[in-house]
Amino acid sequence: MRAQARGHAPTKARDMHGRLRNAYRTFDVRVEIDQTERASFNGSDRRYEVRWAVARPRYPDGVTETLGLFKEQLAFISLDEAMQHGKGRAHLWVDCVIKLQKGRAAAPTTGSPCVEETK
Repeated sequence: MRAQARGHAPTKARDMHGRLRNAYRTFDVRVEIDQTERASFNGSDRRYEVRWAVARPRYPDGVTETLGLFKEQLAFISLDEAMQHGKGRAHLWVDCVIKLQKGRAAAPTTGSPCVEETK
C-alpha cells in the first residue's frame, strides 16, 4: 500500500508544497498538497497531504461558486502520487455531479463513492 493512514505519529512541520489548477469539463479543479514531517522510529518521515476543491464559474457575473472542498484522510509518500490521487478524486466527483444533473444517478464502475438520488 502506498499511502499511510493518518494519526500514528504527531506532525512536526507543515508547508504548502504543490498546487494544481485546471479545468475539467465545465468545472474548475484545484488540488493542493501540504508537505509534513512526522516523527518515526528512523527520526522523521516526509509525507504529503491532499486537499482538493471543485468550483463552477458563473459566466454572466464572473463569480466562481465553490461546490466542494475536501481533505483526504491519507498521507502519501510521494508528491506525484498525492497530486494524481487528488486530481483523480476531483474528476470522479465532477463526473458524479454531471450524472446527477442528467438524471442518471448510478455509481461509477470504480466503486468509489458517488451521491445517489433517492425518490
